[in-house]
Amino acid sequence: MSNEGEGYDQVISNLKRVRDELALKAHLGKAEAKDEWARLELEWKSVQGKLKEAQGVAGDTAKSMGTALELAAKELKTGYERFRGLL
Repeated sequence: MSNEGEGYDQVISNLKRVRDELALKAHLGKAEAKDEWARLELEWKSVQGKLKEAQGVAGDTAKSMGTALELAAKELKTGYERFRGLL
């Protein structure tokens, strides 16, 4: 696996850890937080799909997918930070 792929794995691993922590809090949280969590779960599934797609392509296409994945991961991280503020 390339260094770039290892970087994606680390990003996804970190997001998964934060996601798992917040999922527990969301389960105990208020309605507004539960709505936000549902939205973030859809985004999480999208990021996972993009990662799988990026891992399956080569060359310039992989770079484009990598850029899209980075953007999606940043948006998800921002969403998780916003969600944490709701708890």
